[in-house]
Amino acid sequence: MRTFLSTKFICGLVVALATTIAATSYSGGVPPAQMGIVTTGGTQVSGGTLNYSFDLSALTSGVLVVKAQIKAKGLKVNIPVFTASPSAGTSTITGPLISIPASFHGTALLRVTAKFNRSNLGDRLIAVTIAPYTAIPSLVSTNLYDVGFENPVTLDGTIVSTVGMTGPITYTWSQTSGMTTALSTNGVPATSFTTGALTNFVTMGTDLYVDYVDGSGNTNQIYVTPAHRFGTDEGIYLENQQATAATYVFRLLVSNGSIARTGTFTVACSVQTPAQPSIPVGVKAFIKGATNSTSWALASAPTGSAATLVHTNGLIPELRPDVEGPYVIHDNVTGTNITLTAASWTGYQFCAVCHGQGNNVGQTDIVTPWSETLHSMIFSNGIDGGSGTAGQSCMQCHTVGYNQSPLATNNNFYAVQQQLGWKFPSVLKVGNFAAMPSHLQGLANIQCENCHGPGSRHPGAPSISLDVKVCANCHQNGTHHVKPEQWEVSPHAGGYEGISSQEGTRSACAGCHSPQGYVDRTRGLTPSVSTGPLTCQVCHDPHNVAQFPEVAHQVRVYDSVTIGDVTKTNGVVNPDGSLSLVTSTMTLTNKGTAALCMSCHNARSLPYQNAGTVGSPIPNYMKSLPHESTATEVLNGIGAADQGNAEGNSFHTYLAECTTCHMYSNGSNTVGDHTFSMTDRLTGDDNVAACNQCHTEPVTGFDFVAVNAQDYDGNGVIEGVQTEVQGLLTILSNKFADVGVTVYDSYPFIDSTSYTTVTNLYPSEAAPIRRALWNRVLIVREGSFGVHNTQFTVRLLQSSYTDLSTNCISLGTGTNGNPFSVDYPNAHLR
Repeated sequence: MRTFLSTKFICGLVVALATTIAATSYSGGVPPAQMGIVTTGGTQVSGGTLNYSFDLSALTSGVLVVKAQIKAKGLKVNIPVFTASPSAGTSTITGPLISIPASFHGTALLRVTAKFNRSNLGDRLIAVTIAPYTAIPSLVSTNLYDVGFENPVTLDGTIVSTVGMTGPITYTWSQTSGMTTALSTNGVPATSFTTGALTNFVTMGTDLYVDYVDGSGNTNQIYVTPAHRFGTDEGIYLENQQATAATYVFRLLVSNGSIARTGTFTVACSVQTPAQPSIPVGVKAFIKGATNSTSWALASAPTGSAATLVHTNGLIPELRPDVEGPYVIHDNVTGTNITLTAASWTGYQFCAVCHGQGNNVGQTDIVTPWSETLHSMIFSNGIDGGSGTAGQSCMQCHTVGYNQSPLATNNNFYAVQQQLGWKFPSVLKVGNFAAMPSHLQGLANIQCENCHGPGSRHPGAPSISLDVKVCANCHQNGTHHVKPEQWEVSPHAGGYEGISSQEGTRSACAGCHSPQGYVDRTRGLTPSVSTGPLTCQVCHDPHNVAQFPEVAHQVRVYDSVTIGDVTKTNGVVNPDGSLSLVTSTMTLTNKGTAALCMSCHNARSLPYQNAGTVGSPIPNYMKSLPHESTATEVLNGIGAADQGNAEGNSFHTYLAECTTCHMYSNGSNTVGDHTFSMTDRLTGDDNVAACNQCHTEPVTGFDFVAVNAQDYDGNGVIEGVQTEVQGLLTILSNKFADVGVTVYDSYPFIDSTSYTTVTNLYPSEAAPIRRALWNRVLIVREGSFGVHNTQFTVRLLQSSYTDLSTNCISLGTGTNGNPFSVDYPNAHLR
């Protein structure tokens, strides 16, 4: 008698051999063959499969016949008879694969009986455990976060189950998204690749406009803060779009020809990081100095830190801080140090101790006004079913420090969420936010630290920045958050060399041309001089200290704006020699968000604020000329010299504001919206969709011939409004020449020699010349040539002609000229 016991672990299931059987005795000498221990295979789960195997030792070749049966209470399955013709020696015998009924799980007995050349080899009785069915997913996924740049990454394909697959198994790897890269090998369960360089996903100090005009289509390249765009070059910060672009996705298909299963592998080089020198513990930071340095060292780190600097011989080294405190990175080429301070996330309550209501350190309360902004409730409103967070994918921006990397142990929203076991609700409804743990609530919504960096080490003054990257960190992700991408092609950004680099350093101009200077002016402070682009924070107040309503979108100037030079309140000599006290400014109301535009896009002063001194023998009117752009004055029909002759406005004055047209979006990121452009920056096409939102007759271009158009310049042809206005400007310029003065279409706008000659001979002509010149420059520098306010523009140019002609002596006749209506009898008068 022999006892056979067999155990085997297959796919996590223990197969137990648990019984004793009797073997048939062979009385004819040495048996022709011997049957080894029987083992089982297959999935051995409900609805799965089962088969058997054993080793056969034969002295000669012959015929093997095997019968088998599996039996339990309520279960009896005869396994098909198996036959084979093994040769002499040892061979492995594997029986047919059978299906296990889906209704059965538990212990069953498998009996296997074999004959060789008709001689009994014996029976084997095996106890088999059939486990309940557990679904094997056909698609599995894994995510690797914050792996860095130029680093090797291994993709482990064993996450894809091969249970139930028999025969040859194939492994096919492919890349489905991200910058194309080469895998080390294919056809095997595990492979590897090296992530690309950071410079593949960002550009150093160039404008995104290059991507639009050079045809490269590389929209992944978002500029990194260079020296001329505020702050320093101490760190390279990734915003949402860059982090998304620097993400690779791979696919593994595992198949045996009949069964196929798939695995997806998402590899993120880096999470988005705040554009501040205060950086989160456990999150990779990337450093670039003022030059293209390629030699770096970690000069010092906080006590207890084991962090190392990676890629020290590259253009951009990387550091993952592991404890809080300052990390000093030394640039061996320039000899300078770069300091980054690692900290953890705290939540706004910590900031409110000093920056909130009732603080005892003398700081302005900015937490209270912030708490009324959409930022402060974007997550809580959304999770309760209101506007805001639409799903878990939004939490990257809508919570504090969200980071799924296991190494990001810095009290960020995701880390705390995992600690507390909170799950994102399947149904967005009122009460969801209140049901969240209080610790997690304190890290929800867009808070102080989202913009200023983690606060456990107090970011301080270095985190107060007007850098566009602070906002682009979230407001640019390549889909519906595209404001920085639009802004980048606007004159506020790409044209700042002209609007800021020179005038921004002049105290008289800093109130509009200096980024910090404009912020100061809106706060009632003396404008600081500085250069740089006019970024998001220049126009929008992140804290909404003014407490404007939600429709104001947190602009710094809203609804009411003052036009004119607030420093001028002098008395002036009138044309008839009398003295008047000048009203220094003019306040426009009910302008909504357009008041923000009007606060800079105006002539800077009113015409009679630029007069000679009281008692001057010659009333030298308007020593200066309108500053560009004069769109505010023209749109509102104000700011002209001798304005009484130009009263009356077109419908645009009453029905439209700056934002109505200049921010009208046709779905493109190169016109309207935050490009503020009426002409597509890429194609040069007019954004007539902005016009057609109101005009019932189709507008095909800005030089539009409306149904009520007239011949304003009297040339006998009804032309587009811009052509008609250009005709009037030419007529006015010719009249200037007729009285002996040469004018230009750009600075200085008037030939001083010809003007001085005429006014010395005829002092009384100074005033009408200056009035007409002011009005002409007002229209030229406004730039729309009649589109903003057709009636005001046409009337002003026609009346200016009459003023200049009738009050000045013509060189041709030696007498005063005629009114416009006489010289151009066919012209329609507005």
